[in-house]
Formats: sequence, structure tokens, C-alpha cells
Amino acid sequence: MLDGIEVSCERVTQEGPFDCLIGFSQGATLSSVLCARKCGCDEETKQFESVVLVSGARPGVGKEWERVQKEARFGAKKSLHVIGETDAINPKALGFELAECFGGEESGSEIVTHERGHIVPIDEERIVKKIIETLTGS
Repeated sequence: MLDGIEVSCERVTQEGPFDCLIGFSQGATLSSVLCARKCGCDEETKQFESVVLVSGARPGVGKEWERVQKEARFGAKKSLHVIGETDAINPKALGFELAECFGGEESGSEIVTHERGHIVPIDEERIVKKIIETLTGS
């Protein structure tokens, strides 16, 4: 077990509850684990309102990957996955695999892609608008 996952889960639980999570790259992968574990979620709802995962990839193999596959969709009411078509760090196939763990459109999951690589595409208005909508519920 990686200490960083445990420490992050403890920190989010102590500082929460939180409505939303947003993560880039490894932060997106970690956010998927936090969703699967429901770390920091309110005791009543047991899930985040939303999660935004930018240039994320599924966790490697083993227990955390299995947990994300089975439980991530129950950790957030909706998810947005921002995937770069030419991402050489976290190839798009891994981003799509991660998105599948959140249950697809019927479970409130949405995917947007952009033509570039491993970045947060803040200069693409349609993506920034979608991120804001996902985080604010508007």
C-alpha cells in the first residue's frame, strides 16, 4: 500500500466533507481512488457531488485498481474526464479506462477530449466551461 493514498484519504476525511474533487495527472488518478474509497464524503450522502479528472489514468494494478473498477461510480454523482488525444504521459486509452469506472453517461459521467497532450487546456473555452459547470452544478 502506498502511504500517499492513506495520508491523502486521512487528510480529505479530516478536512472534509467536500462537495467536489479536481485532479490533474497523478492527482486525477488519486481522486479516482478517493472516490472509490469515499474519503471525506458526508456521512449522509456518502458521495461527492462531482469529480473532474484531467489527464488522468487508471491506477496501475492490484487492490486500488480493483476498488476503482468496482466502486468509483458510487463515489461521485457526476464526473468529467478531460482527455488529451496526444497525451504521452497518460495515454488516452488509460483515461478512457478510468472514465469507464465512473459508469458512463447513464451514471453522470462525461468525457471531453482535446487535440493536445498532457495539459489542463485552460485556453479551450468549451472545456473550461464544462469544468466550471461540473464543479458548480450549473
